[in-house]
Amino acid sequence: MGSSCQQIFLNIINQVFTTGPIPDDWKTHIIIPILKPGKDPSSALNYRPIAISSTLSKVMEHLVKNRLEWILENRGILSRTQFGFRKGFSTMDSLSILVSDIRLAFSNNEYLVGVVVDVRSAYDDVILPLLRQKMQQLNIPERITNFVSNLLSQRHILVSSECKLTSPRPVWKGLPQGSVLSPLLYSLYTYELDRSVNYLANVLQYADDLVLYASDISFDQAISRLTQAVKALNFWLIEHGLSISASKSNSVVFTRRRFSPDVPIHIDDYLIPSQTQVKFLEVILDSKMTGIPHLSYVAAKCEKNLNVIRSLSGSWWGSHPYSQKLLYNALIRSQFDYGCFLLEPCSKMALNILDKIQSKCLRIITGAMKSTPILALQVECVEPPLFLRRQYLSDRFLFKAACYLHHPLLSKLHSLNQLVKRSQY
Repeated sequence: MGSSCQQIFLNIINQVFTTGPIPDDWKTHIIIPILKPGKDPSSALNYRPIAISSTLSKVMEHLVKNRLEWILENRGILSRTQFGFRKGFSTMDSLSILVSDIRLAFSNNEYLVGVVVDVRSAYDDVILPLLRQKMQQLNIPERITNFVSNLLSQRHILVSSECKLTSPRPVWKGLPQGSVLSPLLYSLYTYELDRSVNYLANVLQYADDLVLYASDISFDQAISRLTQAVKALNFWLIEHGLSISASKSNSVVFTRRRFSPDVPIHIDDYLIPSQTQVKFLEVILDSKMTGIPHLSYVAAKCEKNLNVIRSLSGSWWGSHPYSQKLLYNALIRSQFDYGCFLLEPCSKMALNILDKIQSKCLRIITGAMKSTPILALQVECVEPPLFLRRQYLSDRFLFKAACYLHHPLLSKLHSLNQLVKRSQY
């Protein structure tokens, strides 16, 4: 794009930002429904609506997002329990805090009762006048508030179905799925959510993914606090146009004791299913923290991806080992890296399954025989053993967390360290 075109685009963006009115084309979205994995395609509720908008509108959304993000972070407006789509934070922050609290409960011989809450159609049910009211209460600059309000109000959508577009339909609420502004606006919309429950239970958020949990040496006390927290959360969500999907939520009891009691928590007379394991941010946590369910889940995914590398290899033909190593890093090692280091210490048998998958991959990449020592393959491929890789990822994550003086994980790690020292004396 030439400098003259860039200047024209810049003039249009500045005019829209200063005057306020939004072109109609910017507020018209083409909705592409994406079927959720493992869901029934006959139900419209099982599709995720991705909104495709004007390219120039996306450029301006990025500019506004950068300014709004700086304001929210600089003023400390967003909740400390919200880690979704924020600079310097990731899913590992939420998971590490939850896992640390579980380890603390185990060390204190306590029950930790948790509920992974599913907020029904979170982005789609945001009340836009209430969002504008919150932005004004937080003293967000008037131009940014007006731009967001004008961009989201009086929108029209066209649904793409079987290569055809439906007639335009007006939209009066919700945030567009796929917009770079939507996650940040949702975090702003729910910035005080934790205040409704933090006096009863702990809460962790990653955008619209949410988990509530409470720990106590008495199971009845933990259940009582968590039940009140779920009711308070449900009341707060209803006030903001949102609701909890009880059928998609799950509860679990983390304990070292042999038997795990069921969790009798209801939402609107509907019992939340009680499980021995739950999935939070794509990591499966079982009640005993053995790590077996998640590592088995990772191994099954890697076995499927292994067929891709295997199909590109042969005794006298195939892709270059360098290309195969890149595929291994993208398809296999990325699965090993995500969240596995948080589960240690865990079942060694489950970790050995991952080691075997790694050795299979390295043999395919190098074309070595089965009798070739795995240490030689690791040296040849410049690939460390998985236990060293997990240690490296753990050290890197802790170093990043230590850069934030008020990171919630640091106090929990200090408590765990004190418990370890006491056990040594």
